[in-house]
Amino acid sequence: MLHSKERITEFIDKVLSTDEAFTIDDGDSSPDWYIQTKIGKSKFVYETKSYNGEDDARIPGFNAEFVAMVTDGKVYMGTPVSYFMSGCERPKNLVFIEEKAVAYQEEGEQMVDEFYKTLKPATIKESDSWRLKDIWKLARSCLMGLNTPEAIIRERLPEFLVSVSQAHALEAWRMDLKDIVDTHCKKKEADLAFERAREIQLREKMAEPDLVDPWEVESAKLLKGMDAKSIAVEFAKNGNIAVAKMEPEKLLTNLLERDYLNEWDFCVGKQGKQLLRTLVGVKSGEDGRLYCSDITRIVYRGKIVFERKGTT
Repeated sequence: MLHSKERITEFIDKVLSTDEAFTIDDGDSSPDWYIQTKIGKSKFVYETKSYNGEDDARIPGFNAEFVAMVTDGKVYMGTPVSYFMSGCERPKNLVFIEEKAVAYQEEGEQMVDEFYKTLKPATIKESDSWRLKDIWKLARSCLMGLNTPEAIIRERLPEFLVSVSQAHALEAWRMDLKDIVDTHCKKKEADLAFERAREIQLREKMAEPDLVDPWEVESAKLLKGMDAKSIAVEFAKNGNIAVAKMEPEKLLTNLLERDYLNEWDFCVGKQGKQLLRTLVGVKSGEDGRLYCSDITRIVYRGKIVFERKGTT
Protein backbone atom coordinates (compact mmCIF):
# COMPACT_ATOMS: atom_id res chain seq x y z
CA MET A 1 0.00 0.00 0.00
CA LEU A 2 1.17 3.52 -0.76
CA HIS A 3 1.06 4.82 2.78
CA SER A 4 3.85 7.41 2.82
CA LYS A 5 5.00 10.39 0.79
CA GLU A 6 8.19 8.54 -0.19
CA ARG A 7 6.37 5.52 -1.61
CA ILE A 8 3.80 7.71 -3.38
CA THR A 9 6.64 9.73 -4.97
CA GLU A 10 8.38 6.51 -6.02
CA PHE A 11 5.12 5.24 -7.52
CA ILE A 12 4.63 8.43 -9.55
CA ASP A 13 8.21 8.31 -10.86
CA LYS A 14 7.78 4.71 -12.00
CA VAL A 15 4.38 5.02 -13.70
CA LEU A 16 5.67 8.00 -15.65
CA SER A 17 8.85 6.25 -16.75
CA THR A 18 7.62 2.76 -17.72
CA ASP A 19 4.60 0.92 -19.07
CA GLU A 20 5.77 -2.37 -17.59
CA ALA A 21 4.75 -3.93 -14.28
CA PHE A 22 6.89 -2.84 -11.33
CA THR A 23 7.21 -3.33 -7.59
CA ILE A 24 7.44 -1.04 -4.58
CA ASP A 25 8.71 -2.36 -1.27
CA ASP A 26 6.35 -1.34 1.51
CA GLY A 27 8.31 -3.03 4.29
CA ASP A 28 6.32 -6.28 4.28
CA SER A 29 7.82 -9.67 3.51
CA SER A 30 6.99 -9.26 -0.17
CA PRO A 31 6.72 -6.07 -2.26
CA ASP A 32 3.51 -4.81 -3.84
CA TRP A 33 3.16 -5.30 -7.59
CA TYR A 34 1.71 -2.62 -9.86
CA ILE A 35 0.46 -3.64 -13.28
CA GLN A 36 -0.51 -1.22 -16.02
CA THR A 37 -2.89 -1.35 -18.96
CA LYS A 38 -3.50 1.22 -21.70
CA ILE A 39 -6.92 2.33 -22.90
CA GLY A 40 -6.74 5.03 -25.55
CA LYS A 41 -4.21 7.62 -24.49
CA SER A 42 -4.52 6.76 -20.78
CA LYS A 43 -2.91 4.17 -18.53
CA PHE A 44 -4.70 2.50 -15.64
CA VAL A 45 -2.62 1.15 -12.79
CA TYR A 46 -3.64 -1.67 -10.45
CA GLU A 47 -2.10 -3.02 -7.27
CA THR A 48 -1.78 -6.74 -6.49
CA LYS A 49 0.19 -8.79 -3.97
CA SER A 50 1.72 -11.16 -6.50
CA TYR A 51 2.29 -11.09 -10.25
CA ASN A 52 4.01 -13.51 -12.59
CA GLY A 53 3.00 -12.05 -15.92
CA GLU A 54 -0.08 -11.37 -18.05
CA ASP A 55 -1.37 -14.93 -17.67
CA ASP A 56 -2.07 -14.19 -14.00
CA ALA A 57 -5.01 -12.03 -14.99
CA ARG A 58 -6.69 -15.12 -16.50
CA ILE A 59 -6.47 -17.16 -13.30
CA PRO A 60 -9.82 -17.40 -11.45
CA GLY A 61 -9.66 -15.42 -8.23
CA PHE A 62 -6.90 -13.08 -9.39
CA ASN A 63 -7.44 -9.79 -7.62
CA ALA A 64 -6.07 -6.38 -8.52
CA GLU A 65 -7.18 -3.06 -7.03
CA PHE A 66 -7.36 0.11 -9.09
CA VAL A 67 -4.84 2.70 -7.87
CA ALA A 68 -4.32 5.43 -10.46
CA MET A 69 -4.94 6.74 -13.95
CA VAL A 70 -2.16 8.36 -15.99
CA THR A 71 -3.06 10.88 -18.70
CA ASP A 72 -0.95 13.60 -20.36
CA GLY A 73 1.87 13.19 -17.86
CA LYS A 74 -0.42 13.54 -14.85
CA VAL A 75 -1.12 10.85 -12.27
CA TYR A 76 -4.68 10.85 -10.95
CA MET A 77 -5.10 9.24 -7.54
CA GLY A 78 -7.73 9.30 -4.82
CA THR A 79 -8.10 8.33 -1.19
CA PRO A 80 -6.24 7.09 0.80
CA VAL A 81 -3.33 8.72 -1.08
CA SER A 82 -4.77 12.20 -0.50
CA TYR A 83 -4.88 11.39 3.22
CA PHE A 84 -1.24 10.30 3.37
CA MET A 85 -0.18 13.41 1.43
CA SER A 86 -2.07 15.76 3.73
CA GLY A 87 0.21 18.53 4.91
CA CYS A 88 2.96 17.53 2.48
CA GLU A 89 4.07 19.35 -0.62
CA ARG A 90 2.31 17.64 -3.49
CA PRO A 91 4.38 16.32 -6.42
CA LYS A 92 3.66 18.50 -9.45
CA ASN A 93 2.41 15.53 -11.49
CA LEU A 94 -0.05 14.33 -8.83
CA VAL A 95 -3.75 15.16 -9.13
CA PHE A 96 -6.33 14.10 -6.55
CA ILE A 97 -9.27 12.79 -8.57
CA GLU A 98 -11.82 13.79 -5.92
CA GLU A 99 -10.77 17.41 -6.43
CA LYS A 100 -11.30 17.07 -10.17
CA ALA A 101 -14.73 15.55 -9.56
CA VAL A 102 -15.68 18.55 -7.40
CA ALA A 103 -14.35 20.99 -10.03
CA TYR A 104 -16.33 19.26 -12.79
CA GLN A 105 -19.40 19.24 -10.55
CA GLU A 106 -19.14 22.99 -9.96
CA GLU A 107 -18.69 23.61 -13.68
CA GLY A 108 -21.63 21.33 -14.45
CA GLU A 109 -23.84 23.12 -11.91
CA GLN A 110 -23.25 26.37 -13.80
CA MET A 111 -24.35 24.66 -17.01
CA VAL A 112 -27.46 23.33 -15.26
CA ASP A 113 -28.18 26.87 -14.04
CA GLU A 114 -28.05 28.18 -17.60
CA PHE A 115 -30.52 25.49 -18.69
CA TYR A 116 -32.74 26.28 -15.69
CA LYS A 117 -32.94 29.97 -16.63
CA THR A 118 -34.26 29.12 -20.10
CA LEU A 119 -36.99 26.80 -18.81
CA LYS A 120 -40.65 27.67 -19.02
CA PRO A 121 -42.03 27.45 -15.46
CA ALA A 122 -44.29 24.51 -14.76
CA THR A 123 -48.03 24.98 -14.49
CA ILE A 124 -48.83 24.20 -10.86
CA LYS A 125 -51.47 21.53 -10.53
CA GLU A 126 -53.86 21.60 -7.61
CA SER A 127 -52.39 18.31 -6.43
CA ASP A 128 -48.94 19.97 -6.22
CA SER A 129 -50.01 23.20 -4.54
CA TRP A 130 -49.05 21.82 -1.11
CA ARG A 131 -45.41 21.97 -2.22
CA LEU A 132 -45.67 25.78 -2.32
CA LYS A 133 -47.44 26.31 1.00
CA ASP A 134 -44.25 27.68 2.57
CA ILE A 135 -43.84 30.51 0.02
CA TRP A 136 -45.08 33.10 2.52
CA LYS A 137 -42.54 32.05 5.15
CA LEU A 138 -39.71 31.77 2.62
CA ALA A 139 -40.43 35.26 1.26
CA ARG A 140 -40.42 36.66 4.79
CA SER A 141 -37.12 34.94 5.55
CA CYS A 142 -35.55 36.65 2.53
CA LEU A 143 -36.89 40.09 3.41
CA MET A 144 -35.74 39.64 7.02
CA GLY A 145 -32.19 38.88 5.91
CA LEU A 146 -32.30 35.22 6.95
CA ASN A 147 -32.10 33.77 3.46
CA THR A 148 -31.90 34.64 -0.24
CA PRO A 149 -34.06 33.50 -3.17
CA GLU A 150 -30.95 32.10 -4.86
CA ALA A 151 -30.02 29.97 -1.85
CA ILE A 152 -33.59 28.72 -1.43
CA ILE A 153 -33.86 27.58 -5.05
CA ARG A 154 -30.33 26.14 -5.07
CA GLU A 155 -31.22 24.02 -2.05
CA ARG A 156 -34.29 22.62 -3.78
CA LEU A 157 -32.87 21.98 -7.25
CA PRO A 158 -32.21 18.32 -8.09
CA GLU A 159 -28.63 17.59 -7.05
CA PHE A 160 -26.09 17.40 -9.87
CA LEU A 161 -23.20 15.04 -9.14
CA VAL A 162 -20.02 14.03 -10.93
CA SER A 163 -18.67 10.73 -9.66
CA VAL A 164 -15.01 9.82 -9.34
CA SER A 165 -15.37 7.32 -12.19
CA GLN A 166 -16.90 10.04 -14.38
CA ALA A 167 -14.05 12.38 -13.45
CA HIS A 168 -11.57 9.74 -14.59
CA ALA A 169 -13.45 9.39 -17.89
CA LEU A 170 -13.60 13.18 -18.34
CA GLU A 171 -9.87 13.56 -17.73
CA ALA A 172 -9.15 10.75 -20.19
CA TRP A 173 -11.33 12.42 -22.86
CA ARG A 174 -13.64 9.40 -22.90
CA MET A 175 -16.63 11.43 -21.75
CA ASP A 176 -17.90 14.99 -22.25
CA LEU A 177 -19.23 17.06 -19.37
CA LYS A 178 -21.96 18.49 -21.59
CA ASP A 179 -23.31 14.97 -22.16
CA ILE A 180 -23.49 14.37 -18.41
CA VAL A 181 -25.26 17.70 -17.90
CA ASP A 182 -27.68 17.10 -20.79
CA THR A 183 -28.62 13.68 -19.41
CA HIS A 184 -29.22 15.18 -15.96
CA CYS A 185 -31.32 18.06 -17.30
CA LYS A 186 -33.45 15.79 -19.46
CA LYS A 187 -34.08 13.41 -16.57
CA LYS A 188 -34.87 16.22 -14.12
CA GLU A 189 -36.58 18.69 -16.47
CA ALA A 190 -39.97 18.44 -14.75
CA ASP A 191 -38.42 19.07 -11.32
CA LEU A 192 -36.39 21.98 -12.64
CA ALA A 193 -39.48 23.54 -14.25
CA PHE A 194 -41.35 23.23 -10.95
CA GLU A 195 -38.55 25.05 -9.12
CA ARG A 196 -38.68 27.75 -11.80
CA ALA A 197 -42.34 28.23 -10.93
CA ARG A 198 -41.47 28.29 -7.23
CA GLU A 199 -38.87 31.00 -7.78
CA ILE A 200 -41.33 33.19 -9.69
CA GLN A 201 -43.96 32.86 -6.95
CA LEU A 202 -41.35 33.53 -4.28
CA ARG A 203 -40.20 36.76 -5.92
CA GLU A 204 -43.80 37.86 -6.49
CA LYS A 205 -44.60 37.25 -2.83
CA MET A 206 -41.51 39.22 -1.76
CA ALA A 207 -42.78 42.20 -3.75
CA GLU A 208 -46.03 42.36 -1.79
CA PRO A 209 -46.24 45.42 0.49
CA ASP A 210 -46.24 45.00 4.27
CA LEU A 211 -45.06 41.40 4.17
CA VAL A 212 -42.61 42.30 6.93
CA ASP A 213 -42.46 45.21 9.35
CA PRO A 214 -39.29 47.25 9.93
CA TRP A 215 -39.09 46.13 13.58
CA GLU A 216 -39.19 42.49 12.44
CA VAL A 217 -36.19 43.07 10.17
CA GLU A 218 -34.33 44.81 13.00
CA SER A 219 -35.03 42.10 15.56
CA ALA A 220 -34.31 39.28 13.11
CA LYS A 221 -30.90 40.78 12.35
CA LEU A 222 -30.19 40.95 16.07
CA LEU A 223 -31.35 37.41 16.85
CA LYS A 224 -29.57 35.86 13.88
CA GLY A 225 -26.21 37.14 15.05
CA MET A 226 -26.64 36.41 18.76
CA ASP A 227 -24.32 33.90 20.40
CA ALA A 228 -26.37 33.42 23.56
CA LYS A 229 -28.07 30.51 25.29
CA SER A 230 -30.91 32.71 26.51
CA ILE A 231 -32.15 36.29 26.48
CA ALA A 232 -34.70 38.13 28.60
CA VAL A 233 -37.77 39.05 26.54
CA GLU A 234 -40.26 41.62 27.80
CA PHE A 235 -43.85 41.52 26.53
CA ALA A 236 -46.74 43.96 26.97
CA LYS A 237 -50.34 42.82 26.47
CA ASN A 238 -53.77 43.84 27.75
CA GLY A 239 -52.20 46.58 29.89
CA ASN A 240 -49.76 44.19 31.61
CA ILE A 241 -46.00 43.71 31.32
CA ALA A 242 -44.02 40.49 32.00
CA VAL A 243 -40.55 39.11 31.30
CA ALA A 244 -39.29 35.57 30.64
CA LYS A 245 -36.18 33.97 29.15
CA MET A 246 -36.14 32.52 25.66
CA GLU A 247 -33.56 30.98 23.36
CA PRO A 248 -32.73 33.40 20.48
CA GLU A 249 -33.21 30.67 17.88
CA LYS A 250 -36.65 29.76 19.23
CA LEU A 251 -37.73 33.39 19.34
CA LEU A 252 -36.49 33.87 15.77
CA THR A 253 -38.62 30.94 14.60
CA ASN A 254 -41.75 32.40 16.20
CA LEU A 255 -40.90 35.80 14.74
CA LEU A 256 -40.50 34.41 11.24
CA GLU A 257 -43.71 32.40 11.33
CA ARG A 258 -45.72 35.05 13.23
CA ASP A 259 -46.88 32.20 15.37
CA TYR A 260 -48.32 32.68 18.84
CA LEU A 261 -46.24 31.58 21.81
CA ASN A 262 -46.87 28.69 24.15
CA GLU A 263 -45.40 28.03 27.57
CA TRP A 264 -42.95 25.49 26.08
CA ASP A 265 -41.46 28.19 23.85
CA PHE A 266 -39.72 29.64 26.90
CA CYS A 267 -36.56 28.34 28.55
CA VAL A 268 -38.48 27.40 31.69
CA GLY A 269 -41.98 26.11 31.12
CA LYS A 270 -43.28 27.29 34.49
CA GLN A 271 -41.92 30.78 33.81
CA GLY A 272 -43.62 30.82 30.42
CA LYS A 273 -46.87 29.61 31.92
CA GLN A 274 -46.80 32.36 34.53
CA LEU A 275 -46.02 34.99 31.90
CA LEU A 276 -48.96 33.88 29.76
CA ARG A 277 -51.24 33.87 32.80
CA THR A 278 -50.19 37.45 33.57
CA LEU A 279 -50.55 38.78 30.04
CA VAL A 280 -53.50 36.91 28.53
CA GLY A 281 -55.08 34.99 31.41
CA VAL A 282 -58.15 33.16 30.16
CA LYS A 283 -59.05 35.65 27.46
CA SER A 284 -60.31 34.28 24.14
CA GLY A 285 -59.48 35.23 20.57
CA GLU A 286 -56.45 37.34 19.76
CA ASP A 287 -56.49 38.90 23.23
CA GLY A 288 -55.84 35.41 24.57
CA ARG A 289 -52.74 34.83 22.44
CA LEU A 290 -49.25 36.22 22.75
CA TYR A 291 -47.19 37.09 19.68
CA CYS A 292 -43.75 38.50 18.93
CA SER A 293 -45.54 41.71 17.98
CA ASP A 294 -46.20 42.07 21.74
CA ILE A 295 -42.45 42.29 22.47
CA THR A 296 -41.34 45.61 23.97
CA ARG A 297 -37.73 44.84 24.87
CA ILE A 298 -34.99 42.25 24.57
CA VAL A 299 -32.30 42.31 27.24
CA TYR A 300 -28.98 40.45 27.15
CA ARG A 301 -26.47 40.54 29.99
CA GLY A 302 -28.28 43.43 31.59
CA LYS A 303 -28.21 45.55 28.43
CA ILE A 304 -31.24 46.49 26.32
CA VAL A 305 -30.35 45.25 22.83
CA PHE A 306 -33.78 45.80 21.25
CA GLU A 307 -36.66 48.10 22.14
CA ARG A 308 -39.97 48.94 20.50
CA LYS A 309 -41.67 52.20 21.31
CA GLY A 310 -45.40 52.69 21.71
CA THR A 311 -46.32 49.02 22.15
CA THR A 312 -47.66 49.07 25.69
